[in-house]
Amino acid sequence: MNLSNTPVGQRPTLRQGDSGEWVRELQRELTQLTFYNGPINGTFNAATADAVRAFQRGNNLTVDGVVGRNTWSSLIFLYHPLAICGGSGLMPVPFIGVVIDPGHGGTDPGAVGNDIIEKDLNLAISMYQDRRLYELNINHYLTRKTDITLTPTERLNRIRSAYGDERGVILISNHINAGGGQGAEVIYALRSQPTFPQMILNEIRDAGQIVRRIYQRALPNDPTRDYYFLMRETTNLEPVIVEYGFLDNVADATRLRYNWQRYAEAVIKALCDYIGYPYQPPYRDEIVYTVRAGDTLFAIANRFQTTVDEIMRANNLTSTNISVGQILKIPFFSSEPPEELTTYTVIRGDTLFSIANRFNTTVEAIVQLNNLTSTALSIGQQLLIPGQAPPPRPPIVPPVRPIIRQGDRNEHVTALQTMLNNLGFSLNTDGVFGPLTAAAVRSFQTNNNLTADGIVGPATWNALASATAPPPPEQKIHIVQAGDTLFSIARSFRTTVDEIIRVNNLTSTTLSIGQQLIIPDGEPITQITHTVVRGDTLFALAQRYNTTVNDIIRVNNLTSTALSIGQQLLIPT
Repeated sequence: MNLSNTPVGQRPTLRQGDSGEWVRELQRELTQLTFYNGPINGTFNAATADAVRAFQRGNNLTVDGVVGRNTWSSLIFLYHPLAICGGSGLMPVPFIGVVIDPGHGGTDPGAVGNDIIEKDLNLAISMYQDRRLYELNINHYLTRKTDITLTPTERLNRIRSAYGDERGVILISNHINAGGGQGAEVIYALRSQPTFPQMILNEIRDAGQIVRRIYQRALPNDPTRDYYFLMRETTNLEPVIVEYGFLDNVADATRLRYNWQRYAEAVIKALCDYIGYPYQPPYRDEIVYTVRAGDTLFAIANRFQTTVDEIMRANNLTSTNISVGQILKIPFFSSEPPEELTTYTVIRGDTLFSIANRFNTTVEAIVQLNNLTSTALSIGQQLLIPGQAPPPRPPIVPPVRPIIRQGDRNEHVTALQTMLNNLGFSLNTDGVFGPLTAAAVRSFQTNNNLTADGIVGPATWNALASATAPPPPEQKIHIVQAGDTLFSIARSFRTTVDEIIRVNNLTSTTLSIGQQLIIPDGEPITQITHTVVRGDTLFALAQRYNTTVNDIIRVNNLTSTALSIGQQLLIPT
């Protein structure tokens, strides 16, 4: 087995006392780099440990004599000649280094919307890329690592100070867009070729983000000069501005919150491919976390910049319920593709429960995905729904029936007569296509803009099937009013509190004004009008009509129990 080509993530941690083929591979690599001159015998002895520490000291690593991923990564970079950048990639000149620029910062927040502040997400993306470039041993520099303000001149000076304004230097400026669009786009300099920006966009698309375009932009008054100062004020380096999505678009903002690491990794992969460096996927590191009081999977996922699905998958969880003291493994990244999302616009009568049923998901998943703080919805509100949109309901397909006309006698004529009777005609259902049946057919055809020939062919059969199809069941929806409680609503519709909670998937009995509730089967209570006479009280009326004082107050919007003679009251019965 050739161990020398094994990626870092698949190499074991070695220390003094270990033995085997991996120790032998370590000794070979240390020998090649002149740090070790002992026997290559597969035994991690004191001489091997001394060689490891010497290598670590010479490469600014932690000097502990333990060969972990950072030491392996440095060994791979130095030991394998093909790992030197500028090899067989598509970059037209030898690669020198890459500058990562988190856009905005400090007093300049950039765009803000949908709970995203651009400067913060730019920095998170850039710090992730910094860690990955360090793991891959690719020369790189960050213009900022904290939330500081940089003037254009200061930013340019930092960019130039890294590797100079030279060909072979790549600049990646990370940004989040705004302005009403959707998807990622990459801007490149007028002097550059579209190869690298297109590779970036392709990788971001493969990571699950919608993509728009790559483009160049010139000054309006001088088409020979770049619009963006990072491109205009540099001469030789190859700059790109990566816009990962639009934070003022609900769907984009949600994808960015949940998948920004995937998009950041996509840029790293495109860079490796472009400069001819062997790409290695990120390590599946895991953090061990102990659940505390008040924790939810959603809050934990946000804290560690991962997703609920990733945590559930890493821990083999079958529900989102967690308990204080529970130990969770927190993965920081997964190479699995993100879940597909559908954007849904709320219409009249929608509830989270009905939408979840329609899309075969759960209310909790919709609440988490959209960061909702209540179950109240508004018409026109846009929601992200996990999974693909359900297919439209299939059209009603009538049974295949033959063409029939006057004089025919069979079961199809009986079916025809039954359908016509359901539409208000009066025919004997005797299976005989006589003159009266023919007249009814011609009348139906005329009313439905069909050829009135009295012959029942496919068009007439289809029209009859549509006209006689049962209407879809209507959901009873109640919009919560001031003073409503689940108990009062249940009484009004002759149902139970438990049934209302069940069909609406409620987690508490608290209601909010304007909230829409599905009402389970049950008929609304009818009302009668009562004119108050001398001696009437709300208690006496409630007793007489077998209702409650509270129900009378509610349906009449009363603010006190005082009544006046001649006052008209609605009494629920």
